[in-house]
Amino acid sequence: MCDIRDEYPPNVTSGSISASLSKALKRLDRPKFERLIEVEDSKFISAIYYDPETLVLDAHLHTGDRYRYRDVSPMQFARVVCSHSVGQAFNTTIRYLPFKKLPRSR
Repeated sequence: MCDIRDEYPPNVTSGSISASLSKALKRLDRPKFERLIEVEDSKFISAIYYDPETLVLDAHLHTGDRYRYRDVSPMQFARVVCSHSVGQAFNTTIRYLPFKKLPRSR
């Protein structure tokens, strides 16, 4: 597993890391099918799946749309989940990477 605990963005201190990040880090140690992280307090993203071994990030939107991004570094993942606004961080960090649209969730 890639350890992102020491790779926080420069403006994030260990005291400001949210409970969501703690849960996210614990989920990365779980089997792949259990790594879906529900995003609270976001009007844009409902859940994120990240695999540090393959560097794949799946974004599940509230609209039901799902997108797969490849070559997402642990640092980019950390920037998104550490952010006060996951949607805004996603838009500036991940959204413009190459992606594949996945079938809509039900």
